[in-house]
Amino acid sequence: MRKALAIVLAGLLQKPVGVRQTASSGGAATLLIVLLAVQAGCGGSESPAEPETPVATTVALTPTTLNFSSAGETQQLTPTVSDQNGATISGASVTWASSASTVASVSSTGFVSAVADGTATITAASGSASGTASVTVLVLPKIAFRSDRDGNQEIYVMGTDGSNPVRLTNNVASDAFPAWSPDGSKIVFVSTRDGNEEIYVMDADGSNPVRLTNNTAQDRHPVWSPVR
Repeated sequence: MRKALAIVLAGLLQKPVGVRQTASSGGAATLLIVLLAVQAGCGGSESPAEPETPVATTVALTPTTLNFSSAGETQQLTPTVSDQNGATISGASVTWASSASTVASVSSTGFVSAVADGTATITAASGSASGTASVTVLVLPKIAFRSDRDGNQEIYVMGTDGSNPVRLTNNVASDAFPAWSPDGSKIVFVSTRDGNEEIYVMDADGSNPVRLTNNTAQDRHPVWSPVR
């Protein structure tokens, strides 16, 4: 619009060859004011676009799983809040909640504290968006055992009084013959998850299973050496 008005103004003010100019400088100024007023009325001045307001759409927690082996132990969860364009929102307000505060509590800054045996879900929310992390608390001493209460043979642990049974393995194979390591940090067991009975070891909370034997024979009844 500005360009078109400038061309019109230049054409009106240009002195034709061989024609005597009679317009005064005051008339040219008046004409310029009129043209600029027309430009303003036609919306020739474009305002810059308003920046889009960031809206929290996702909350991601790091890490997504927490495992505790003693009451009072703490770990930090870190939230990342992203907007509708996938950009991180720095300083976004986050509220925290635990699905089972008798198992694990969480502070206003994302510190998770183990309270007692069991499982819980920690939720971090920002606006209408939220993210979760799972928590497992297994406080020693424990009894490890095999059970088919959930449809097939899995390995469980429970308190020495029989309370708070927690399943450690979960697959369609048979997991059996659990035995504790001397320091209580590992459990050795037998599983058919790879086709035949092999010996495995895993952390006391059921994480990080590793196969120790690999052959076509049946490997069973693992035991740890005594503490020296």
